[in-house]
Amino acid sequence: MSTHRGLFPPWLKRTAQTPTAIVLALTCLAIGPVVSLLLGQDVNWDLRNYHLAGPHAVFEHRIDRDLDPAGVQSYLNPTLDLAYYALARGPLAEHPRLLAVFMGLPYGAMIFATLCLSHRLVAPSLSGRARAAAVGVSTAAAVTGAGSLAQAGTVFNEVTIAMLVLFGVYLALPGPASAIAKPCWARLLGSGLFLGLATGLKLTAGIFAPALVLALLATAPRARWFPTAAAMTALFCAGWGIGFAASAGWWATIVYAKFGNPVFPLFNAYFKSPWYPEVNFRDLRFLPKTTLQWFFYPAWWATWSGQVVNAELPYSDPRLLLALITAAAAGAVRLLVSFAPHRLVSSLRFSAVEAFLLVFWVIGYALWLSGSAIIRYGVVLEVLGFLLFSTAIIRVGKALSPGTDDLAVAYAAVAALACMTSTQVPDYGRVAYGPRVFDVDVSWVPVDTLFVAITGPTAYVPTFVPAAANATVVGFSFINPVVRDFPLTTRSAAMVRDHHGPVIALLPGSDRSMVPYFPLIGLSPDLGPCRPIHSNLDQDGVMACAVKRLDRE
Repeated sequence: MSTHRGLFPPWLKRTAQTPTAIVLALTCLAIGPVVSLLLGQDVNWDLRNYHLAGPHAVFEHRIDRDLDPAGVQSYLNPTLDLAYYALARGPLAEHPRLLAVFMGLPYGAMIFATLCLSHRLVAPSLSGRARAAAVGVSTAAAVTGAGSLAQAGTVFNEVTIAMLVLFGVYLALPGPASAIAKPCWARLLGSGLFLGLATGLKLTAGIFAPALVLALLATAPRARWFPTAAAMTALFCAGWGIGFAASAGWWATIVYAKFGNPVFPLFNAYFKSPWYPEVNFRDLRFLPKTTLQWFFYPAWWATWSGQVVNAELPYSDPRLLLALITAAAAGAVRLLVSFAPHRLVSSLRFSAVEAFLLVFWVIGYALWLSGSAIIRYGVVLEVLGFLLFSTAIIRVGKALSPGTDDLAVAYAAVAALACMTSTQVPDYGRVAYGPRVFDVDVSWVPVDTLFVAITGPTAYVPTFVPAAANATVVGFSFINPVVRDFPLTTRSAAMVRDHHGPVIALLPGSDRSMVPYFPLIGLSPDLGPCRPIHSNLDQDGVMACAVKRLDRE
């Protein structure tokens, strides 16, 4: 399946003992921490909602004590947050800059994965300094997209997921026909393992497994196509299953034992947990709204408009539009090669690697567009999309000036520079570094408090209450008359009924929209005195309000 049998790039192995190779690897890994450090401390919405609450439940053994503290995100796999939580609440609690350095490592690893892919894809026909320059500028532009750069060093974890997927894609890349005819089982198994790990850690990566399988099928050799394609697919799927079980199995087992749904409350129409209605949650906010958007959606954020399109905040990034144009042009070239074998057209015939990545990108983009279209989940598409575009630019430059590589490299450099300078990154929440990672004042919280947490986000607050205070949390994000008789509501009401200490509602700022539903769990809708939660995470964005039980008014 590949031109080389090992798991590592041949160009790196050939010079593995040279200072240049060592510097190259270390540089890629060092850039991520530096970028993360320069961007500031991460305080994004999701961190305040569930990236602290999830690992807190694991380390403090609160799975069975609290109920739905962070709404729909309460029971997402917390594996990737465990190290962050342990460091931020432990040895690095007073070293926020060191924590930022640690959190930037996945971005550095993603840069290395992109560099490996770029070397295989972007400039195989170039040589020497021209190839190094083309690979360098293409990699730089590919990893500085709005989705990538905005999430570097954050607990969104999409950069980590992208890194795993990109390494998996790299391992599955085809070589010449002589190598494809005898697939390398270790590389395909490893590819599946990487994508399975990514999907188990975060379900948003699930779209890339079918995209990669279809890319394998589309580029398998025509001779003995079925047995070869079947073997490649089986190896990949076996690796995917192992990876998924390794990263998701432990947590899915815990959640299934509690709710009867391993990803509760997601996909409950299939798993049919009795705790909640049989519905499937989908975030439809950012899907295309018109026919024109379905075909040309990336054009809406290719340039700055100040409008929110497919992210919570406005941004601009031309990479996906350029990739979409590249894919459309590739389809046209494929037709021309078939029906008009002109010398110039024939010189644009795709290599196996180009065909593989084009199929992977097109299928992945279609699944992403129809599934969520959220830019945070599109990091892999951003990276590969620009590499494909850069490849097309270099191929055209070589076709127009076959005697020199300089023009092709110049085209690639101009495209990369234009892309980077026209990108405006969304700010998901960064603050200046202080003396501590977290500074949340909960010293006033009474012993035996029951927190009623309304997503907004508020679930981070109880994680800072000392264990000795014996606090409990019940979520109130999806409780309404429709779910009155489901265990999620009745168990919440029982927790309120059986509680004998004070009750405090955690409200997102001035939002009181959920308060009228408080009687469903036995609480009065008439709030008592409120006070802000002083924190370095959201500038007093959470209000703590006293609440009375209806049976004690």
